[in-house]
Amino acid sequence: MQGFLARVLGTAVATVASITVWYMGDQKPAAVIPLTYLVFVGSLYILFKKPQHLITAVISIVTTILIVGYELQDLKIGTKALTTNGQAFYTIYLLAPYRLVSVVTGLTVAFIWTYFPFPITTHRTLRKDIGATLYLMANYTLAHTQP
Repeated sequence: MQGFLARVLGTAVATVASITVWYMGDQKPAAVIPLTYLVFVGSLYILFKKPQHLITAVISIVTTILIVGYELQDLKIGTKALTTNGQAFYTIYLLAPYRLVSVVTGLTVAFIWTYFPFPITTHRTLRKDIGATLYLMANYTLAHTQP
């Protein structure tokens, strides 16, 4: 549970940081890159001072570079080149929250499939069902491969 919350927190921090960096730097690479560096330094400071927050710090660094890097790539090669493969282009104020929503949705699905079906997927039941299925498949294969 703590790992799920750390991932959500790291993505939320990166969402706020990337939008802040992008607009503080006035969408100019010469200003955005040093501000992004300061965000990295802040995340690494937290990582070194409180190593138990490793996931939050690393997720915030990676997500920040993905969001800001996507926008810098758009400035460098243009929106037309970015959308030639059919993928939609999103500005940073849409991309960052969409990434947060997709992470929260993915983690919610992972949480549901990890914790709720526990009585169904106990090791004994799963092992018994897989064993029975493999036995049936082996018999079916042997019956149809012999002349």
